[in-house]
Amino acid sequence: MKFRSILIIFALFLFLSLNAQKKTDSTAISLSNKAWSLYYKQNDSALYYADKGLEYAQKNNSTIGKILNLEIKGVYYEEVKNDFKTASELYFQAIEIAEKNHLNKLSSLYNNLCIMYMVNDYEKSEFYGKKAVETSEYSSKTTDAKSALVNLGIAQSLLKKYEEAQENFDKYFQYKDESDYHKNIVYLRIAKNLKEQGLYQKAQPLFLKIIALDSMKGQREYAQDYIQLIENTLQLQQKDTLQKYVPVLSKSMESEKNLQVKEGYYDIMVRVYAFFDETEKILEYQSKLLNIKDSISSNFYDKSVAELETKYQTKKKEEQILAEKSKRQLWIFISTIAFIIAILILVLLIKNQKKRKLLNQNKIELEKLLNQRNMLLKETHHRVKNSFQMVSSLLQLQASGSKAETAVSALNNAVQRVNSMIVLHQQLYARDNLLGVDLKLYIEELINEILRSYTSQDIQVQSSIESYVLDVNTATSIGLLVNELATNSIKYAWNDEVLEKIIHLKIIAQDEKLYFEMYDNGKSKVETPIQKNYGSQLIEILIDRLRAKKHSINQNSFAVAISFNPK
Repeated sequence: MKFRSILIIFALFLFLSLNAQKKTDSTAISLSNKAWSLYYKQNDSALYYADKGLEYAQKNNSTIGKILNLEIKGVYYEEVKNDFKTASELYFQAIEIAEKNHLNKLSSLYNNLCIMYMVNDYEKSEFYGKKAVETSEYSSKTTDAKSALVNLGIAQSLLKKYEEAQENFDKYFQYKDESDYHKNIVYLRIAKNLKEQGLYQKAQPLFLKIIALDSMKGQREYAQDYIQLIENTLQLQQKDTLQKYVPVLSKSMESEKNLQVKEGYYDIMVRVYAFFDETEKILEYQSKLLNIKDSISSNFYDKSVAELETKYQTKKKEEQILAEKSKRQLWIFISTIAFIIAILILVLLIKNQKKRKLLNQNKIELEKLLNQRNMLLKETHHRVKNSFQMVSSLLQLQASGSKAETAVSALNNAVQRVNSMIVLHQQLYARDNLLGVDLKLYIEELINEILRSYTSQDIQVQSSIESYVLDVNTATSIGLLVNELATNSIKYAWNDEVLEKIIHLKIIAQDEKLYFEMYDNGKSKVETPIQKNYGSQLIEILIDRLRAKKHSINQNSFAVAISFNPK
């Protein structure tokens, strides 16, 4: 009888405890829901409710409350504040808690990381997208699985893995209750994939179908849809469609705070006004585009983001946890031995204290000097980039005001050469390595800059470039060489009958040398002797400057193959 009474009391206590915990969780969840509703309006009050929800969850030990409020805080810092460091820290904190208590929340958190890395690191975006798909099996909500498939497909599209992306989109469409929101995203990405493959006519009906859902014609949620529509319309050169939708795009951007969306908007506006030949508007949006790129680079390339990612790598299995405990015990043992040894050598260290103090002071002074030097060097690159931008703008103004075709051509060539220098100094300013340039990143960005100047021509660049850090002088020579060769190909290589225009570029490192090879599939020959052309003379000068050895290549007259020692 006594035992039965104790059992009843225990059951009653357990029931009351569970009810109290449910009430606590409900309050924390309610605060996170309030934060989400304000986030969709990009209202700063969202952060206030998320902080209140997190404070309440920590005080009352609500693990689900911690996860949900950490997640909305992370999304807010990423999307509204553009603070990737803080967003990463919040996401990984939430993942740690979810691994131990709520596996069903992991997919949503990995989805957030997948979306965040779409800004600048497509491979990491794909990695976390796959994590989101794998962990969606723990969630009873089909929305988690659908979101994971959509975002993984987008990440693979950014990596130009179009077949894999389409497979994930097809899996998404197998769900019969897909929402208009997700369908809109998928149709947009499919249309973008068609556009990126040059299938502009097939992509256009999809873009128009998407923006038809915008009943108010200019809602912020449709800004990126309008950007993609206008970009595709530029390729089709449909002036009436541009005049119709550019004002709607501008309306949708009025309250936008996301830097990546603004970057896309400024970039497309530069190209729109270039199409309409409005020089003042081009310069206005070019300036805005450069400023927004500086902000994005400074925010995203913060070392702390990478450190947080390493620190909070997750998906720990039970065996890994046991192994970690064993390592911790071993570390304690080693630390104890090290402490004993440290005591034994303490006497020797005291004797050298003065010397060490002096060395430490010298080290501090050297670090101060190094920091000052790095700051000055970074500011120098920034100012040089701005100066080149001013020169480029002046040359463009001069070209737009000149009636002589030869002069316009020469000025445009000069603009391209100056732009190659702008790209170089943008790389140096945005990253921490001020004394060297990543060849792969630099050349790929330079190629994109060149192609943007010739959007009316459907030109493909097939490149294979190894990641290799070069000094500024060598990178400058290679960048100018790529610019000259690409410009020559675009101007002279193809006649109007050629449908597929391809430029091949390969730069590889082998046996302590860099091998450079660039040619096109054009059949045209240069009638004027190539030595008389200034661009060709510049190519020879750049090859001599690199102290490069020429190699024969069985291609047309525009082909160049060289090897040189980069050191």
